Amino acid sequence: MSKHDRFLKAALVWASAIASMVFAASIFFSNRAHPSPRPDLEPPARYLVNPGVPVDIRYARNAGEICVFLSGDKFARACAIPAAATRNNVCIIYMPTPDNVFGRDPWVNLIMRHELAHCYGWEH
Repeated sequence: MSKHDRFLKAALVWASAIASMVFAASIFFSNRAHPSPRPDLEPPARYLVNPGVPVDIRYARNAGEICVFLSGDKFARACAIPAAATRNNVCIIYMPTPDNVFGRDPWVNLIMRHELAHCYGWEH
């Protein structure tokens, strides 16, 4: 692979990460006026601020199965792998496809806020 090809590949990875962060931020701060479907899953306010960690959001119909395998939590439906635990220092979020999350936007937004908070250091 030539130097130019490696540069283009790296630029594409970073552009994808930035686009994911912008999308995640828009989801993160949207629908805050609506009551949460599960207040116990809401992260603390101090984890609702983006510290600049690159985020790679991966949508999969079987995200729950992936997360059960990765975390050992048999109730997991989405999960985040913190940047410190990945080779390229990017937080990876496995999310169910929106049509696979009870078909309601508040759930998608809650799950995204919850997983982003894990990327930003929240543990529970």
